[in-house]
Amino acid sequence: MVYIGVSLALVATTFSVPPDLTDPVTVWVHVLPYTNLSCAMGVLAVMVTWFGEVVAWRGLDTFPGFSHINLLMTGILVLMIPVKFVHHLYCLVNLQQRSCAELSTALKILLEVLNKIFIAAVVVWPTFQSAYLSYKREKTHCVYAILADNRKSRVTEDVK
Repeated sequence: MVYIGVSLALVATTFSVPPDLTDPVTVWVHVLPYTNLSCAMGVLAVMVTWFGEVVAWRGLDTFPGFSHINLLMTGILVLMIPVKFVHHLYCLVNLQQRSCAELSTALKILLEVLNKIFIAAVVVWPTFQSAYLSYKREKTHCVYAILADNRKSRVTEDVK
């Protein structure tokens, strides 16, 4: 969890340092925090899926295929993160030659499709999953804490 928190904090660097293609250092500082955040989101998805399957969702009356979709989306993330990492690293290393700008059209389309699949696995499905599990609230093994004071005060009794 510390890694995920630090990754979220580092991603602010992406917004604070605009990339300048004439200065490769700014591009590295701009891209690497995002690449790290992609890895952190994959780690978080694996942790949530593992905890959910082993503890929280056990015995939960979910719709058919819920567990399979979770595993499928986690598998997609596990496969996509190395692809994104290698793609980012390739473009950063070959920044001077501008080889990323000269990728073939088919490869660009493939990378765009893979990026859309990544976004679906890391944003769309967890959003639906969270809403669905919130709907199933009392049937999960989640812990809800309520802070309240139910004691009677003696001060009001002494005043009378």
